[in-house]
Amino acid sequence: MQDQFMFNDLISFSNLDSNIAITTLWTKKDKILEKLDTTKVALVGQLYSKNKGLNAVLRNCLLNKNIRYIIITGQDISNSGEALLNLVKNGIDENRNVIGSEKSEIEEEIPIEAVNTFRNNVEVLDCRNIVDYSQLNIIINALTQKPNYGEPEIFPEAKAKDPEKFPSEASGLRVVSKTVGQAWLEILKNITRFGTLKKSQYSDDQKELLNFVAVITDEDPDNPKWENFFDFTPEELKDYIPQITTKNKIEGVEYTYGQRLRDHNGIDQIQEITENLRKTNYSRRALACTWNVEVDVRNPKCPCLNLVQAIVQDGKLFLTAYIRSNDMFGAWPRNALGLRKLQKNIAQDLALELGSLTTVSCSAHLYSSNWKNAENIVDEFCTSKGYDQDPRGNFVISIAENKITVNHLDLDGKTLKTYEGPTAISLISCLANDNIISDLYHSLDLGHELYKAEVALRLGKLYVQDQALLF
Repeated sequence: MQDQFMFNDLISFSNLDSNIAITTLWTKKDKILEKLDTTKVALVGQLYSKNKGLNAVLRNCLLNKNIRYIIITGQDISNSGEALLNLVKNGIDENRNVIGSEKSEIEEEIPIEAVNTFRNNVEVLDCRNIVDYSQLNIIINALTQKPNYGEPEIFPEAKAKDPEKFPSEASGLRVVSKTVGQAWLEILKNITRFGTLKKSQYSDDQKELLNFVAVITDEDPDNPKWENFFDFTPEELKDYIPQITTKNKIEGVEYTYGQRLRDHNGIDQIQEITENLRKTNYSRRALACTWNVEVDVRNPKCPCLNLVQAIVQDGKLFLTAYIRSNDMFGAWPRNALGLRKLQKNIAQDLALELGSLTTVSCSAHLYSSNWKNAENIVDEFCTSKGYDQDPRGNFVISIAENKITVNHLDLDGKTLKTYEGPTAISLISCLANDNIISDLYHSLDLGHELYKAEVALRLGKLYVQDQALLF
């Protein structure tokens, strides 16, 4: 029967004829086991999760109906113990959520009748306040033996469901790409996967991420890398760019970003940026805004692009744009290419190289009318990007004298720091603490290499970085 228990790797089994199970929540079970007379306990296990863990408790108890008591003890970090108490006390609602506990859904493969059978036959004792775990023996000895309450029940495995959204940071997701097109694919993928569903001030609902940061490093706005998944033509882009870079008026349009930037109450703010940086190339005041407080504070057609700031660093002109509300499907690629052209114009006037363009989209959203198109583009064109050069450097790994050595190099190959340790995890902790990896693919690859080096060290095998171990 032990093999049929869910998460049996998190469970210590003893006397399966006993009525008593103990869940130690987030406290390591071994810490509590050493204080118990385990001959009087069926099993002791962790309970980390209000969802998967709670369903595992239900399934395991209905598999072994000798269990009539569950003692809850240990640290209840995720409120999983509270959810178990609420399950027995309150049951579940029409949506199969535990009444009184958020995000505690009982799987539909477990019938409500089975849930109620559990609730009617298993008593849950709240011992979370006990810190001297030897005191649990007094409670165990006081419990009376009860008969088995039925035949074992086994239920189908739960089927994974596509969630409405995957969990993510509440604010500040970031993509870095060489071109606007490649960044756009990552943007669509992120909002499709992580965006919060909410209403908009238009007829469409939206999926939204807050303060989405997109960094474009290499795009040439005079010869952009054209992607056949763009939803606009080169001719439409050619017509759009002057709306950001010039003060040209468009018939029937109330204003353009270019008008606000280059003729804001008679001031050409882009020219002011250029002159500011020409006089003081370390200035932090070279910025332009489109927001006219007198007009826009109650204007339903107020500008979405609000501010651009130019900064010179290492002989390059960097541009950052803040966009309060950004339609990432219908507007962002054109916004980015137009801003990149504006950036190049400023850089050329100052005889500077182009640095990166950064857009900060406070409300980065996809309207419901574009969800399907965005999904189709991501499915067809978004492939694994693989490893790109990490701007924070590279690593050379070797093993010798019962230790792993990691040399951190800059992009020119100069050694910046050397790390040494006996295990992969000890080195991972040091590298993470120094915050010297920026690329997710790079960090995963580095972790893989470190564990490979540890295996080679333990088994006395030859380790060569980026090559398979030979056994």
